[in-house]
Amino acid sequence: MSLLAHLNEQQRAAVEPGRGVFLVRAGAGSGKTRVITRRIAHLIAHHKAEPSSIVALTFTNKAANEMKERVAQLAQTTTTPAIGTFHAYCLRLLKTNRHLLALPDFTIMDEDDRDKLIQKIVSAAGFNKQISSNAVSHALSNAKNQSATGSINFSLIDHPVIQDLCMTYEKERKLAHCLDFDDLLIETIALFKNNPSFRTSYQSFVRHVLVDEYQDTNLVQHALLRFMTCDNQGIFALDSLCVVGDEDQSIYSWRGATVHNILEFSKDFPQTVSLVIEQNYRSVQPILSLANEVINNNASRLPKNLWSERKGKDRIRLVKMASDRHEADLVARLTSFLKKFHPGESCAVLYRSHHQSRSLEEALLRHSLSYKIIGGIQFYERQEVKDLLAYLRLAVNPYDRVSFSRIYNAPTRGLGAKFEELFFEVWSQEPLLPFNAIAQKLIDSGAIAGAKKNSLVAFCELFSFIAKNNPTPTAALELIVQKTEYLSYLSNAFDKSIALEKIENVRELASAVQAAEDRGCTSLEAFLNEVALVQDHASKADRDDGLQLQLMTYHAAKGLEFDTVVLAGLEDGLFPTARSLDIPASFEEERRLLYVGITRARERLLMTHAQQRYVFGRVTQQIASRFIEELPKALAPHEDGSQWAPFNTDRFLETWLTGNTSSFSNPSSLPQAPKFTRSSFTWDAEPFKLSKERKENLDHQGYTPSRATSTFTTPPNTPLGPKASSSWRPFQTVQHKSFGVGVIKEIEEKSGGVINLTIHFSCGIKKINASFVSPHQK
Repeated sequence: MSLLAHLNEQQRAAVEPGRGVFLVRAGAGSGKTRVITRRIAHLIAHHKAEPSSIVALTFTNKAANEMKERVAQLAQTTTTPAIGTFHAYCLRLLKTNRHLLALPDFTIMDEDDRDKLIQKIVSAAGFNKQISSNAVSHALSNAKNQSATGSINFSLIDHPVIQDLCMTYEKERKLAHCLDFDDLLIETIALFKNNPSFRTSYQSFVRHVLVDEYQDTNLVQHALLRFMTCDNQGIFALDSLCVVGDEDQSIYSWRGATVHNILEFSKDFPQTVSLVIEQNYRSVQPILSLANEVINNNASRLPKNLWSERKGKDRIRLVKMASDRHEADLVARLTSFLKKFHPGESCAVLYRSHHQSRSLEEALLRHSLSYKIIGGIQFYERQEVKDLLAYLRLAVNPYDRVSFSRIYNAPTRGLGAKFEELFFEVWSQEPLLPFNAIAQKLIDSGAIAGAKKNSLVAFCELFSFIAKNNPTPTAALELIVQKTEYLSYLSNAFDKSIALEKIENVRELASAVQAAEDRGCTSLEAFLNEVALVQDHASKADRDDGLQLQLMTYHAAKGLEFDTVVLAGLEDGLFPTARSLDIPASFEEERRLLYVGITRARERLLMTHAQQRYVFGRVTQQIASRFIEELPKALAPHEDGSQWAPFNTDRFLETWLTGNTSSFSNPSSLPQAPKFTRSSFTWDAEPFKLSKERKENLDHQGYTPSRATSTFTTPPNTPLGPKASSSWRPFQTVQHKSFGVGVIKEIEEKSGGVINLTIHFSCGIKKINASFVSPHQK
């Protein structure tokens, strides 16, 4: 088979030349891997390049292995080119040239060993309570990934104490004759920079270099490429250099990647020939037209226009739903209809942040549909969510040893392994006592004293307060998060990006608790039972061997493709994120992320946004993403589903998926969807703080860390928050003879003393005269 067979004209232009510097900007789905592997094989077969003179670099072992397999099939040679990740190739160079290094007998320090060394340094310096080891690790890695000269620029670290700790780490690392993963690239740059004869020798041996996914490179990797390919005077010295990438898919700036490595490539390599590959082999044309419309709004890009020979009609919809719950229900119903009308096809739901998976997971489980989370774990299995659920479980069941074991030192209270051993030793002798009684025994006996005693007392007082006053699940969770300073703990214990993600998960748990209350779960026990059912269904869904819907973030979807793609949560603050709105470079990266999401779809694309969404435990009015303004209605018809009942949703999906191109929605003719009322849960947007109203309420009810005997001034079963003017209250639990237990949503007082209640029952929302219901007796 000819190596140029089945290549289009633009792909041929990238494969054929034997000499020169080439920047190949390959659009999404344009066959860039085929171009790279064919180019390597063509260099060997037609330009008589020695396989050993070719180096191809990429970012993942998976990509490297795939490239090796394809080249082996195409080139059919006994020797193979050097194909691998940046780090693997640098390690190979360092090992074979040990005699030129400052640490010739180095060993590799893995991430776990590096983290332990940093923890030791932080602790020895006495900053373990003020500065997390993760913050030091992140700052150090960031500095190394911007050190393009072969030495670390510590001035890039703003915090003076963290800067000192990083310098101490470097001294300790060198004394141990170790290199961490970030050092591999820096030391390789130093190898080229400090040894001109090695550089000359290397370039006489290596004559062709190729780099994949160039939009993901950072400053150090770009600098390394210059040292590999240019002589000691900075003049290009090889036969060929070919970098392949797509600036429109540069989405990893938070990992140090910079889109400018592509945009300004010709400044460092003036002889660059710029090539573009625009034909897409993945998606139907309407999807590509929409992607082009979106990305053309970015200023930091070069001209490129994706196109496809695959035609299509009515493949895209943008739907506005009443709430995040309705949005999730739409996704679940879509999954059912896809199985019915397009069996065997793949489908994925993409969202901006992991916390958005919660409502989707619950909807899928309500519909008994299997799913798989890619690049993440199920919502209720996440560490921070499990921690807080353990607090709630222990509040309900003080005999729960598993929950106690999980949280007695989370956040850290100075109660370590020895405390746990002692505690459970005493508990095993008194198995019928609750945890707080065991704690009291240890305190009374003097076995626990000093700071540990104070920590244990504060821990127990929290649960005593909850037990005596029986707050609503929402108030209980808020109290636990506030009094344990759990969000501050997450902020200090993890890198910024990871901490923010975990904090969002905690806030999403608050939303789940409030939503459960609105559905009638007004006790901790009822909420925990609901969670247990969700977890049980989730475990069964995960074991399902049938076709699964896949849930993932936009970042996790990079490089993947699906027949149907759903882009959920297109709302300002979610996507684009609030952090990006005032930073042009960040905002453009958000738009590139949307472009990546759109171009994952092969056959059809559904985009959704909600008018209202539970955010931080309260219902908020959402603003449609400003990206929606960039979606032409001719390409992405906008449907208003905010008033749809389930049968309207089913009708929309069936007509769309079966090829009916008419837009049918007529809001005035559809039943009114249930409306939300503002919940009483009012966390401030500022993290870690109680709202003024809630703080005053809790203070009034007597909670202080040192007064475990204080009590509520309101009856135990009274929900926190202001009362309604009548004897009925919003969120009050009531009983109906036919519909069962429900929760009051709205109260309407008519003339003559008639009161109508809008009540949320498990079967739906009903408007009923108050005389037909009675307060629910728990």
